[in-house]
Amino acid sequence: MTNTPADAPPEHDLDLVRLYHQALGDPPGTVDEATWQDLAMDDVFGKMDRTASWAGSQILYRWMRVLEPEDRILEARSRNYQTLRNHRAWMDRARAILKPLGESGGAFLAPFLIVGLPDQLPRPWLYILCALVPLPCFLGCFLAPWLFLPGLAFLCVNILINTILGPKLAPYYPAFSRIHALIEVGDTLAALREAPPLPEIDRLRQCRPAMARVQARLSTLSVDRSQLSELAAAIFGYLNMLGRSRFAAGVISVRPA
Repeated sequence: MTNTPADAPPEHDLDLVRLYHQALGDPPGTVDEATWQDLAMDDVFGKMDRTASWAGSQILYRWMRVLEPEDRILEARSRNYQTLRNHRAWMDRARAILKPLGESGGAFLAPFLIVGLPDQLPRPWLYILCALVPLPCFLGCFLAPWLFLPGLAFLCVNILINTILGPKLAPYYPAFSRIHALIEVGDTLAALREAPPLPEIDRLRQCRPAMARVQARLSTLSVDRSQLSELAAAIFGYLNMLGRSRFAAGVISVRPA
């Protein structure tokens, strides 16, 4: 969703936008860094970036970095843009809904919008059990000192799990505490009346029941990282990641028939 050309482009941190693109990997047909700099594409992106939210800025940058050899893709984007321009009233309402995502935390939604959720972990209950067991073991040491050894063993197991899976899931950690904002915005957009005839909006409307189920399940999992210490944020972020991965494949990834 973009602002009108008369509006001044917002001041975004291009380094942060580029960081997301690099962290999520380069698909085939991506413009390499040397070519990007030779063409002075940073300046081009800065002039085109009139998005209403941080997450939209990430997507625009991604689109510009990936070559689209098929004319039909570019033509479809042009038609969609013209359709939106013909529905100014709806655009203004949608832009107001998307504006909160422009806050600093909104940038963390980019991984979900660009590549979706990570794959579901096998046997997620086992990871949750490993994460929870050390605490009662250490507390139980006051009554049964021998519980210290099992607690220490599970702690080592958690370190090993984090070492193996951590790098694969690291780009998603900050976004899990913000995904409820993305779903809320998507549901509000789907409910707007007099929407332009775009297939993306039709799919968004068909996904509203799935988004409602996700919202209900997120109500017990969401954590505001800004209100927690670094240690607590790491622990709750880890548990949130495991809990949400359980329904990621079956609920969030629901697609209309």
